[in-house]
Amino acid sequence: MNSSGGHDGDVASDVLLKACLKDPFLRELQGNMLSDPKGVQTIGKIRDVRNKVLELQPSASKVIELMDYQRNGLAVLLRIIQCVEKEGETWRSGVQALAKAYAEEEKAKRKADEKEKKDEERKRVRLAKAAARDERQKKEKEARAAEQAAAAEAEAEGGAGSAAEGEDDKTKTRTRRRTGGAAGELDPSDPAVLRTLRVAHGLPSTSITEELSGFVNKICMQPNLPTVLRFKKGMAKKVLSVSWLL
Repeated sequence: MNSSGGHDGDVASDVLLKACLKDPFLRELQGNMLSDPKGVQTIGKIRDVRNKVLELQPSASKVIELMDYQRNGLAVLLRIIQCVEKEGETWRSGVQALAKAYAEEEKAKRKADEKEKKDEERKRVRLAKAAARDERQKKEKEARAAEQAAAAEAEAEGGAGSAAEGEDDKTKTRTRRRTGGAAGELDPSDPAVLRTLRVAHGLPSTSITEELSGFVNKICMQPNLPTVLRFKKGMAKKVLSVSWLL
């Protein structure tokens, strides 16, 4: 694109030739289009030849020769333009491919970030559910423990009440037996023969005592009347021991 003419145009054309020979695509033309340095011309050189040099030529053959150089120079410039276009397309394709790669990378990164966020959200939800489940199980366990403790306490109170009632029943039975002996009454736990004697017609009330001395006294004083002695374990043991000795 150098616009210099004359000697400066020749210098610029030589610089263009050297640049073409260094280019990896254009150096292949050094056997034909780049073989003659005069056939490599800048825009300024071509214009200078057409506007000035051609009119100064002495013959038509010289004009044709200069036009042949001009034709070759234009062909070289056209080839340079084509190379620049291809290089530009290659660069543009590379830039587009790079931009596409960057876009794909950004897209993949966004997907990875979204996936990571979703994974973290799922993990957070899973941990929250696990914590809620553990808390629920803990509360259920505490509730069961409280129920068991209450049941055990109620059972203990019931057992104590039952034991107290049993003791009361035993006490009442002993009292009833004692009072029955004092009042001369038999209870259903006494042998049937004694209860029959008790209610038999023509017989006085059966004497019931818990004292061995009273029993012996009754036998001695009223040997013909029935007399009942309520033995305790200790007294029965003593009587049996004495009977065995006798």
